[in-house]
Amino acid sequence: MQIKMINLVLIGTSQVGKTRASEYFKENLEYRRYDVDAMVTAILDQKLRIHGITEGSDTERTAEYLGNVIKNPEQYAERQQEFIEAEAEVMDVVVLGVQRDHKNGIPFVVDCTGSVVMVPKKLQELQKLANTTIVHLESSPENAAELTAKFTNDPKPIVWPKSVMDQFLDPENTQTLETLYGETIAWRTGEYKKYADVNISWEQHRPIIKDNPAELLEIIFDEEE
Repeated sequence: MQIKMINLVLIGTSQVGKTRASEYFKENLEYRRYDVDAMVTAILDQKLRIHGITEGSDTERTAEYLGNVIKNPEQYAERQQEFIEAEAEVMDVVVLGVQRDHKNGIPFVVDCTGSVVMVPKKLQELQKLANTTIVHLESSPENAAELTAKFTNDPKPIVWPKSVMDQFLDPENTQTLETLYGETIAWRTGEYKKYADVNISWEQHRPIIKDNPAELLEIIFDEEE
């Protein structure tokens, strides 16, 4: 069966299969793949080296630079803005790249970070491209609970939305880290749905991404008809 090609922008939380699907499209369908997370990491690596933070994994070095959001929320808020600016810079590069690909007839897939909704203007630019679909791979309550539990037990660097960051900055805040992380996931999910052209449920995409991600294209075409 001949597969009809369409340009894809994959959005969603961690562990929903964005990387697995995008790698499949690159390796099996000759899509150009944009790994936004890797591109952001490359920019941040330069920033961290400037600050003398060179030891440890990417996550460990990022955590060292951001600091503790509970003990020093002012520093965290200031430094996470640098991460948002880095993501915006990367998305500028991605937008230029996919515009060129579209002009040259090269299919592409953009594997976005979970925090891409913090730079909404870049998603809006991608929405304007012809033959391009923003696909939200939805999470499940179980996956969200697993992410929350992992984060609560071993917090990792995360870009908090303004509504949550403001609570950290409030000296009278009594919300737990677990609650605020849950609020962040909920906020992001709402934003994913807002910008997506197609939302694919966890139950629908999970077995497909595991066995044959190409079938995602059929679902997208069916949803758009």
